[in-house]
Amino acid sequence: MLLEHTRGSGLGAWLTDALQPLWQTWSRECHLNRETKRNVMKAGFKVQRVERRALGIVQVIEAIV
Repeated sequence: MLLEHTRGSGLGAWLTDALQPLWQTWSRECHLNRETKRNVMKAGFKVQRVERRALGIVQVIEAIV
């Protein structure tokens, strides 16, 4: 199970996209608008369940190999 901040949905997507350049300057390696679910699937995991919180910015992703 993975708890991660990700690119949100709707207003959350706009917010994470708008803040990303400033956030990248400050944090260097952290990406506010990363598409984590897609990356988990690209890594070969099968996503079983996704719970979205806080405009979709925080997600609980349950996946199996």
